[in-house]
Amino acid sequence: MTQRYGEEWARDFATAHERNPSSHHVPVAMDLHNNEVGRAIARANPDASPEQMATLIEQAVKDGKMVVLDKNDTLVSSNESPPGETRETKNKPWPTDNPGRNDDHDPGDPSAYPDQY
Repeated sequence: MTQRYGEEWARDFATAHERNPSSHHVPVAMDLHNNEVGRAIARANPDASPEQMATLIEQAVKDGKMVVLDKNDTLVSSNESPPGETRETKNKPWPTDNPGRNDDHDPGDPSAYPDQY
C-alpha cells in the first residue's frame, strides 16, 4: 500500500480499524508495530517489485524486526518464537470487553479506498 498509495494514506488506512474498542490492545500493538516496519521497508525500497518486497518482509521477520504473540500472549520479536509456537487465535479469541481502550472508538467507514486514490 505504501508504494502504491503513499505512506500517509497507507498508515491512515491500515491504522483506522485498530481504533475499534472491541479490539484487544495486545494484538493491536503487534499490528501497529508490524505495519510501521512494513512501511519503513517500502520507504527504503520504493522501486522494489512485489516479489522483492515479500523477500524483504520475510527477512525482517527472520531478523526479529517484527513482533508476534507467543503462546503466553506476550509480544516477542519475530525471531524468538518459532513457527507453530505463536498464539492460537482461531480457537482462542481475544476478549472484546476492553476497558483499557479508554476513548478509542470505531472510526466508521474509511474516507478513501485504494481504487479511489
